[in-house]
Amino acid sequence: MSKPLRMLFAARSCLLDDSSGAAVACRTQLAAMKRRGVAVAALCGGVLDAGVEVDLTRWLAERGRRVEVVEPSAAGSGSATDLPKHVRAVDGDLEVTIHLGAGATPHEPDDAEAADFMRLYEHLLQTHAPDVVVGHGGGRINREVMARARARGIATVFALHDLAHHDAGPFADVDAVVVPSRFAADFHRESLGLACHVLPNLVDADRVRAERVDPRYVTFVNPSAQKGVYAFARIADELARRRPDIRCWSSRRGGPRRPWPRAGRTFGRAGPST
Repeated sequence: MSKPLRMLFAARSCLLDDSSGAAVACRTQLAAMKRRGVAVAALCGGVLDAGVEVDLTRWLAERGRRVEVVEPSAAGSGSATDLPKHVRAVDGDLEVTIHLGAGATPHEPDDAEAADFMRLYEHLLQTHAPDVVVGHGGGRINREVMARARARGIATVFALHDLAHHDAGPFADVDAVVVPSRFAADFHRESLGLACHVLPNLVDADRVRAERVDPRYVTFVNPSAQKGVYAFARIADELARRRPDIRCWSSRRGGPRRPWPRAGRTFGRAGPST
C-alpha cells in the first residue's frame, strides 16, 4: 500500500483569516484534501487582510477556533518549545501553526521576524517531511519558502488568487501555479507569460448555507474598484429608479458596520451601505 501524499502549506498571511478570499479558498481545499487521506500540515503568519490590529489569540478564540499558545523554552531542550512563540489553532479538520509576528496589520517584516518565521518553517520541513509545499502571496518570506523547498527537492505549488502580480519574480522557484478560473489562467499567460493550471475553488456548503432565509437587500461585499464597485453602483442606481422597494447594501471587511457618509450620493436612492 502506497504511503499518503504529505503536503505543507506555508504563507505569511493568516490562513484562518475569513476576510481574505485567498485564505478561505486555500483552507477549504486543504481541509478537503485532508479528509481524502492527504497528510496536511499548515504554517502561516498572523497578518490579516482587514487592516485592523487585533489580539490574534483572542480573535481566533472568538471565532470558535481551539487555540494553544506555545511559549519558547529557556531550557533549550531541543523540543518544539525552543521555537519562536507561536499559536497552534484548530479549525475543523485542520491544525494550523501560526507565527506571531510584529502585528496583524499588513507590514514589511524585519530580519528578526522573517528569521523566526523561517525557523518554524524549517521545523515543519523536518518533522512533517512534505512531498509538496503549497503557498501564496508575494514578499520575501513567501519567496524564501518556495526557494528552500525546491532546494530540498520538494515540489512547490503557488495558489494564485488575484491579478495583482506585475512580474514573474515570485514564481521563480515554483513548479506549478494553480488559479481558480480560465480567465485568470489566460490573464497571467498574456501578462506574465505564466503557464497556470485551472483548479476551481471548492465551496464549503456548511459555511455558506443560510439556515434562515429573509431576503431584504442586494448585498455587495468588499466594495473596491478591483471587485466591481462601479458596476454595482450602476446596478444600484438602476434599481433606485425602477425598483425603489429593493434596497442595496455594501459591506466593507474590517471595522464596525456603519452607514457610509455619502451612501445616498454613491448609490442614488438605493439605500445605505456598511
